[in-house]
Amino acid sequence: MMLAHTSSIEGSAPHVLQSVLPMLPTNSLLAQSYTNSLDSHVILHTELESNWSSCVMTLIGQVRAVASSPDGGLLASASFTKTIKLWDPYTGEHLRTLQGHSHWLRSVAFSPDGGLLASGSDDRTIILWDPHTGEHLRTLQGHSDSVRSVAFSPDGGLLASASDDKTIKLWDPHTGEHLRMLWGHSDWVTSVSFSPDGELLVSASDDETIKLWDPHMGEHLRTQQGHSGWVRSVAFSLDGGLLASASDDKTIKLWDSHTGEHLRTLEGHFDCVRSVAFSPDGRLLASASSDQIIKLWDPHTGEHLMTLECYSPLMTSVPFSPGGLLALSLQGHGLIHDMYSYPHTGEYLRTLQVVDHMAFSLDGRFLASASSDNCRPTPFSLQGHGQIHDTCTGQLVQTQGTFSFPVAGGDQGDLTLENYWVCHGVAHIFHLPSSFSISTWKQRGSSVCFGSQAGQVLILDISDVINGLSMI
Repeated sequence: MMLAHTSSIEGSAPHVLQSVLPMLPTNSLLAQSYTNSLDSHVILHTELESNWSSCVMTLIGQVRAVASSPDGGLLASASFTKTIKLWDPYTGEHLRTLQGHSHWLRSVAFSPDGGLLASGSDDRTIILWDPHTGEHLRTLQGHSDSVRSVAFSPDGGLLASASDDKTIKLWDPHTGEHLRMLWGHSDWVTSVSFSPDGELLVSASDDETIKLWDPHMGEHLRTQQGHSGWVRSVAFSLDGGLLASASDDKTIKLWDSHTGEHLRTLEGHFDCVRSVAFSPDGRLLASASSDQIIKLWDPHTGEHLMTLECYSPLMTSVPFSPGGLLALSLQGHGLIHDMYSYPHTGEYLRTLQVVDHMAFSLDGRFLASASSDNCRPTPFSLQGHGQIHDTCTGQLVQTQGTFSFPVAGGDQGDLTLENYWVCHGVAHIFHLPSSFSISTWKQRGSSVCFGSQAGQVLILDISDVINGLSMI
């Protein structure tokens, strides 16, 4: 694709190339072809990736669960901070934050038409939202303990909720009416899922069983046993013929959903398996485990296809989007992998995180950056958990540690920002690409630092520019 636009690139004004090159991995074709051809007076200090990376983004903010809208245009992440964040999964832009729960969130799910978003919480309630406006539509009450899982029926006419009170409740999501309650499990109900035709509802429990129900009549159809630990997650394949279950016994089991026959056991994880999900085309089954690994399997043969290491002991959900994006909710953040563009390698593409606040150390040597969820800004200091960069080298010296930096006067300096142009007086000295959605920026002396909605931190040294302008 880049080669097809070579003539346009080579014919671009110098400021266009200067704006693009800082964002490119150092081993990319564009960077290798054009970096040495420019005599830039703007020095980039931020440490660059060496290669294009399959992880499309990282979402910071104590993510507990994630869900993709039916059209793939929205991603919802549920948080330990009692909020839900909505994102553009293709750009990483944070769209809005939903507030209304009074305790941790456990689950989120979109309705089949994308018009509703349901969230379940430790506050024992389910809240229904309009994901496009953020409006809180109604609260469903009735459970006597934490709501661990929510799921819509394929036609959108039913909403199922699973709870630590050992029950499943069925609701009309459009009116909020409680329709029926399903009893049968002897311990916490951890997961619920509808079959693609809506004729079956499956539930998983800490009682080590899986139960199948008729959601319309509330009838218990059968109980499937075989796991030797808590069953954390259940999912139907696209055609409804397969049922996958994940357990604390470190295995995934595949079942015939029509007969209940146990077909095969997938082994390879070294700790409890917390979540399973089928890809939209049914070719892949993803499993996430406390061993900090995601595995991809062929559900029809049981063959292990790929392993992705994510370095988080608490991976709680792995839903696919319609376009093949695999979203992972981890302890403290979320990841998105493009499994169709990079189906054979699972290569890590890019890291994104909303940067809401930045502050320099007193001597200007270090820059702290963090999202609103992870810091506490005051008129005198910025305290919290986030990244720290060395402003002289651009090196990331701390990823998600604790910091406390004073807020000093003069951090904005004498630069201005006009339509992505960094300006000094009337001089336009650097143009940021429009894809770099600026969320905040700071200047200290000759160091100019930008934070983006997509999580990038860009550090520029403009000392040569300032010195040159002072001589005019």
